[in-house]
Amino acid sequence: MTQSTTIHDTNKPTIDVAHAAHYMGVSERTIRRLVSGRAIGHRRLARLVRFTQDDLDRYVENISVC
Repeated sequence: MTQSTTIHDTNKPTIDVAHAAHYMGVSERTIRRLVSGRAIGHRRLARLVRFTQDDLDRYVENISVC
């Protein structure tokens, strides 16, 4: 199930692809693949992709359960 969103939650700070990759310990390419496969929650503003820390933590929890 995908968790991508096009509505911005203005109460939470967002993280760009580079910082998301660093936070998760993977490459930027891996993050972009997860986004294109809709495997990780994200927000888009035109071509910009942003995440909340909750998006990243939720993805890690989901893959840890499997």
